[in-house]
Amino acid sequence: MVELVPWDQVAPEDRVLGEDSETGILDVPIPRIPIPIRSGRSLAVLIEVATRNQLLKQRGIHSGEDFVQSLQNRIEQGH
Repeated sequence: MVELVPWDQVAPEDRVLGEDSETGILDVPIPRIPIPIRSGRSLAVLIEVATRNQLLKQRGIHSGEDFVQSLQNRIEQGH
């Protein structure tokens, strides 16, 4: 389930990692993906990226966490 959230209501760190949560529909847990939106951004692209990211998470690949770890490593190395 995609939840469109106003840009100013989302903390900056949540824009990268997001929030893992679920919503139940007929007692079936459904992943809930909040997407920060603002004017001038393509909702189609944002939803497609969120969908692909969710598919990766289901396969055990957490791209947001990998990105933050890679960034942290580069900062520590002084790049």
